[in-house]
Amino acid sequence: MSFAKVYDDNGFDLMIELKSNVQNKHRAGGQSAHRFERTRREAIKTWFKDVDRLLKKESGPIRCGINPVYKEQLVSYLSNENKSKILEFFTPEYCDKSGIYQYINQRKSTIERF
Repeated sequence: MSFAKVYDDNGFDLMIELKSNVQNKHRAGGQSAHRFERTRREAIKTWFKDVDRLLKKESGPIRCGINPVYKEQLVSYLSNENKSKILEFFTPEYCDKSGIYQYINQRKSTIERF
């Protein structure tokens, strides 16, 4: 997940770039499936709380690239102060620096059309 300040001249400052340690889902069933899912949900909850804590240190408008599946869940863990900082959410293909470049290119093409 990346957070950046994107300027009108299409420059940007990468503020936060984080890698999640949350395990992927697995297909194996059995007795441990419910325990694994519960552990995964707790790891996601902790991850979003850490993101909220890191965003408190930042100032100004922020653009956030995030998968739409997790957007509402992230917003539910953000403080009101951080919610007001986030200018917009966008859906990149990648959630690192290349996702920010993708956002800037999409923004350029939208501006050029008008």
